[in-house]
Amino acid sequence: MAEENKLTALVGNEKLKEILQRISKQTEEITESDLGVSKVMLGILLENNILELSEESDNGYKINITEEQLAEAIETAEDEKIREEIRKREERTQQSTFVSYNKAWIEEWKTLLEDGTDMVAYWAQRINPKILKLEYEKTAALLSLASVQDRFGDRGRIHVLLYGEPGTAKSAIGDWLVHNLGIFGASHRTTDVGLTADVSGNEITIGALPQADGNAIYIDEVEKFRQKRDWYGLLESMEEGEIIITAGKTRTRLSARCRVIASANTIDKLPPELIDRFDFKVEMHIPELEEEKEIIVSVIDSWRREKAEYYGEKLRGYLEWIKNYEPEINEETREVFGELMQMFIDLNEEVRGSMRKKESLLRVVSTVAKLNRREVQTDDFIRAVEMLYPKVNGGMVKSLQILKENIEEKKKKESADPASAE
Repeated sequence: MAEENKLTALVGNEKLKEILQRISKQTEEITESDLGVSKVMLGILLENNILELSEESDNGYKINITEEQLAEAIETAEDEKIREEIRKREERTQQSTFVSYNKAWIEEWKTLLEDGTDMVAYWAQRINPKILKLEYEKTAALLSLASVQDRFGDRGRIHVLLYGEPGTAKSAIGDWLVHNLGIFGASHRTTDVGLTADVSGNEITIGALPQADGNAIYIDEVEKFRQKRDWYGLLESMEEGEIIITAGKTRTRLSARCRVIASANTIDKLPPELIDRFDFKVEMHIPELEEEKEIIVSVIDSWRREKAEYYGEKLRGYLEWIKNYEPEINEETREVFGELMQMFIDLNEEVRGSMRKKESLLRVVSTVAKLNRREVQTDDFIRAVEMLYPKVNGGMVKSLQILKENIEEKKKKESADPASAE
């Protein structure tokens, strides 16, 4: 019921309600100025099928909504406390998440895509340009930010855990994402409520995870959230996209579909089942002496000089532009993936017995395609293996590449001569 209340609270915004009632009678162009609300609100409505996005243009959106959908959403308004919390969340995030992109940027991005630019590498290096190296860590963070929505019971959201001793730039990445890309931030030092919610009698004050619903969240020093409810709630949010809160005799479900990027100084005390929910578990190290010298020379060279795209405006715009893009996976590609996955299981004992690790490959595959605004390709599987298992030996990757090429060659021959398939 809480999820319905949340949607109703958003629809209950008087300005939005007026617009939706107008839309329900006639489909028309809605621009940012017409909408009068942040795109995070629009995104939540789209994700939960209150609105249906029929077309995206350079100027705005065409949106369809039926009167029945609108009436049903409005009728579910019951819990004033939860509605008020959602309104507060929207007020806090409206400015930080409202991103526009212009026609010139779109043309620039389309040119890059047409030229075959790998948009994963292109955008990863633009995450906190002050930080040298750390390409792998930045790539993992980018994949989390851009990861696809959950769909038909399959989790699409990618979660990342960066861990290592202090001074390894974990917070430099996470804080930059919070301050420049507008994702949520939480730490044990900044929240009294915690990650889930605070219950006093029958009253619920929602915490960081429900507030970040539909967005990404950076959790600093996650190991220092010591209350069991925080870790259990984080596990629920990462896997199921919701948390369950008990207030008195009432159990309330709060939507918490977050993409989690967390940092920790140590993971020794984190529950194994929580660690297992992270697709990327990246151990970070203090730079070696020569690398440290190289870094400080670069810092001195760029000190108080303009750094291209430091504030992430274009990256924010691009993530907004691809937000609702859903990459297709055709049947032939699915068949190839099936054979590649079977070989990978034979070659890599690490993935045996864990369905979650196998599904991580599919999440990365879909997100690589989404970032490049195209359908999923067979090469994406091998790239996902290299991303999730960077220490895997070259022979294993070569074996997968040879199998892929053999399968594709066989299918090409069968297509040219159907009789050969019999």
